[in-house]
Formats: sequence, C-alpha cells, structure tokens
Amino acid sequence: DFPPSEESMKGGIDEFSIEALVTQENLERTQVTCKVHSDTFLPPRYINNLKFRYFFDISELVAAGQTIDDITIEVYYDENDAAYGKPATISEPLTGTEEICITLR
Repeated sequence: DFPPSEESMKGGIDEFSIEALVTQENLERTQVTCKVHSDTFLPPRYINNLKFRYFFDISELVAAGQTIDDITIEVYYDENDAAYGKPATISEPLTGTEEICITLR
C-alpha cells in the first residue's frame, strides 16, 4: 500500500522515554538527573504537560528520626524553561506515599 501508514512506519519506536542517572550519592544527599524525551515525529507535534513520577523509599530517613518534610528538591537546570520559557514544576509528595511528581508544563 502506498503511501505507508504512519503506524507501520513507527514500528517499535517509543515516542516517550525517560533517562535517569544518580549523579551524586553520599551521606548528606542524593542527586538524580532526569531527562524526559519526546520523539514525536509521526505526526510531528508538540506535547504539553508531560510529567513523570520519581518514587523513592524514605525508610532510612524514618529510622533516623526524619520525615518527608526533611527532603529538599531543587532543579539545577531546566531545559524546558531555558528553551521555551515554561519551567518545570514540582508537586508536593502525594498523600500517604513517598512519591514526588515533577510536572513539565
């Protein structure tokens, strides 16, 4: 069939992926670098409001007498803000969990 359908051209390509790396870990902090990839090319389009969730266990903090309130999250570089003027936002931990959700708008 000509022209081939967009679906057949995609094959096994994942349009969205996340790359994460622990860049620093010591007794005082853990630094994680996360990159969200959007390879939307069939059809080419912009995707708004991408988000990902980063799950972590705070049992070591609890054992040391700390809580989720003792955790600080900082964004050192935000490519979405630098390129498009739309900074990432960081949500509060979801109630009853140790989950942080970072939303890109």
